[in-house]
Amino acid sequence: MDQENKTSNWEGSYWENREAIVRFCTNYCSSLAEAEDMTQEVFIRLRGMIDKVDFSKSQKPLLYEIARNLCLNKIRDKARHKKIEKFCWTKSYFATTSRLNIVDNRFNPENIFSGEDDKVYLKDLLSNLSDQQREALLLQYFEGLSRTEICKIMDVSLPQLKRLLLASLKKLRNIHENKK
Repeated sequence: MDQENKTSNWEGSYWENREAIVRFCTNYCSSLAEAEDMTQEVFIRLRGMIDKVDFSKSQKPLLYEIARNLCLNKIRDKARHKKIEKFCWTKSYFATTSRLNIVDNRFNPENIFSGEDDKVYLKDLLSNLSDQQREALLLQYFEGLSRTEICKIMDVSLPQLKRLLLASLKKLRNIHENKK
């Protein structure tokens, strides 16, 4: 494939995946602007790998892996200067997403979460999960990635991922039921 086609494919990948990567980075960043900066860096990294990337396949798993690593590195670097939380759950993320169908039919957030207050409630619910549980849940139910892709991104085995998802869903159900 010639350089012009690779560049065209890279641009297509950018426009196809940009919004999802910004949304994902928002889970790690303290502001939407910071998430957009991280997303820009993700695509710069992808551009640097243009000769190694097979553009006939989806780049989503690779992009999420790059984004996760960049965000975790940024958090680690910030922690050296001051103590911060691993994830800063900004209201802007929940205000811009309508993908609240994060659990099965027995607990359907679309029926529960409709207004802005409810989105903040979802933010509070998710804050009760471990970082790994929250990340697995967001990648599967908000970002729509396959379990195989999530395992690669998070560097966990499929049984570990299944345990994380099951534990997080049980915990969310219990917390929600106790608040009723």
